[in-house]
Amino acid sequence: PGDMWDHWAGSSVMAVCSSWNRQMTCRALHPHSSRIGLATPKSCPLPRRWARRIRSRLVHTPTRQAVRCELVVSEGTATLAAVFATGPAIAATLAIAELWKDGDTAPATAFDIEPPEGRIGKQRNLMWAFPSFGALIPSAQPPLTMPRPVKLVLCALFPVALGWYLWYKFCIEEELKNFSGKGPADGYFGGYLVVVPFVLGTGVGVIHGSLEGLYGVAFWGAFAWIYLQQWFLYNKVNELYESEGRPPPLQPWWLFLLFGVNFVCGIRQVHFLSAYWARQRGEELQPDAFADFFPFVTVETLTLQDLVSKPELLMKPVARLLTRSETP
Repeated sequence: PGDMWDHWAGSSVMAVCSSWNRQMTCRALHPHSSRIGLATPKSCPLPRRWARRIRSRLVHTPTRQAVRCELVVSEGTATLAAVFATGPAIAATLAIAELWKDGDTAPATAFDIEPPEGRIGKQRNLMWAFPSFGALIPSAQPPLTMPRPVKLVLCALFPVALGWYLWYKFCIEEELKNFSGKGPADGYFGGYLVVVPFVLGTGVGVIHGSLEGLYGVAFWGAFAWIYLQQWFLYNKVNELYESEGRPPPLQPWWLFLLFGVNFVCGIRQVHFLSAYWARQRGEELQPDAFADFFPFVTVETLTLQDLVSKPELLMKPVARLLTRSETP
């Protein structure tokens, strides 16, 4: 009805779900404005990104003409989500069962965020970078001074966990810069120049609530910046190992691969940088349940062929099972 359309200032879109994960019918009217609003019933769980896609695909008309469009969503969405969630769920179950067999031995100590100090960096392994992994692990895991309740908070609240990871990122970049004595011209930007632009860029987009125009440039530019810094970081870790006469443990070009290979390289970077600082300090490696459970993390040299052809590198229970099967 014309009255309903007049109620909406400018052009508008009405989206109605005929059935979830099947088909959504949209009706639009474009009188004069180039800005399109969206109204959805509460029972229609239409994500904002689909709303933006609808807005971007509608064609403006010079007259008050209703335009009908349809957005079809794959019926297999829920099935695919369940399939991809099964693997991590099984891995988490095996890890918890493996690690809780000896009971809770985590110490109760004063919390220390361990800021960068001196020229040589501190051990900051995978459990230090992602303390939420240690929330359900009974043995003492880094950060050794972080109480278990704090780790549980990090496990439950993603924004808090992200904040801690950015603190890890700040610490290692500051330590590498101090240790090398080099500056941005050599790829050593330090914690402030690495983390602050990322926080500002993403924060602008999130707070504004829109990624249009300069807000989108700032938001995606922040991710491009942090991604570029990962490339520098992988090469810096390789340089440290080459200075010791050891083979470089990382493949920086994996950063541009998908299907989790880029994350494999990132996980290995955390481990090998922490191991380097341990040798520089003359310390033993701190416990790392994540690296113990996933053997591919600690292999000195790892290739794509190794990941595909050696299943024993994927998880500790798999390696144990294969060892038993090979025993006569």
